Amino acid sequence: MEFLIEKTYKDINYSPQEMTELIKKYKVIVLRDYGLEEEPLEFFTKFTDQIGKIHDIDEDLITGNPTGKRWVDITYDPAIKDKYRSAPVAQPLHTDASYENIEENVQFFYCVSQAKLGGATVFIDANKVVELLEMAGENELLNDIQSHTIKFSKGPQFKNSPILKKKGDKYHFNWNYYCGDPENSAEEKDLFERFHNFLETRIVKSGLVSEVLLRKNDVVFFHDELVLHGRNSYFATEKGQRSLNKGTILLS
Repeated sequence: MEFLIEKTYKDINYSPQEMTELIKKYKVIVLRDYGLEEEPLEFFTKFTDQIGKIHDIDEDLITGNPTGKRWVDITYDPAIKDKYRSAPVAQPLHTDASYENIEENVQFFYCVSQAKLGGATVFIDANKVVELLEMAGENELLNDIQSHTIKFSKGPQFKNSPILKKKGDKYHFNWNYYCGDPENSAEEKDLFERFHNFLETRIVKSGLVSEVLLRKNDVVFFHDELVLHGRNSYFATEKGQRSLNKGTILLS
C-alpha cells in the first residue's frame, strides 16, 4: 500500500465505490472541495454507510464510557481544558482503537469547522516508524514493543496487545500513551515511557510527520493500525470554532 493521497470529491465522482478502491490502495486519503447542494453532513453520512460497517465509537467526554452514538464530537470548548477532544493543545502520536477489540479499522475525521490557526492532523507510516527505529539503533526498543503484551484500557473497555505487530509486509501499531492500564508491570510502564519519548522527541520534532490541515467539509480517512496520527496545537477565538466529527468503519 502507498502512504498518502489527496483527492477532491469531484475526482472520485462523489462515489463511495471509488472511495473504497482508494482505501484499498492508500493508508491515508484526504478528500477536499465538497460542491454539492445536498447538506454536506447528510451526504457524508450516506457516503460512509456504503463504504463499510459503521462502528459506533462515541464516548462520554468525562467518563470515557461508550454512548452507542455514531460520531465522536471533537470540538473546541474553552471551558474544558483537560480533555484532548476540547482543548487546543497538541496531541501525541497514537492509534484510536488501542483499547477496543476491533482490528483493521478505518478512521475518518470530517471537518465541521476549521480553527482560526493551526490544528493540522499529523501522520506517519507505521513502516517508516520501524525504519526510523532501526536507523536510530533502537533495536532493543523495537524488539520490546513487539515482544511485550500490553493491557490498554479506557473506562470499561480494554485490549491486550503488543504495541507493534508485523502482518505480511505491513507493520501494525496498537498504541496510546495515555491508555496503558495500571495493572501493567513496572517494566511495561517503562516501555511506555521509552517509546513515547522516541516518538515525541525523535520523530515529531524531526519534521518527518505529514501534516493534513482540514478545511470545512474536508475529510481524511486512514487505516488506524497502519499509521500513527496526532495533532498540532491550534488557536481558536470562540467555542466550536474548531470542530471535527470522528467515525470508524469496519471493512471486514
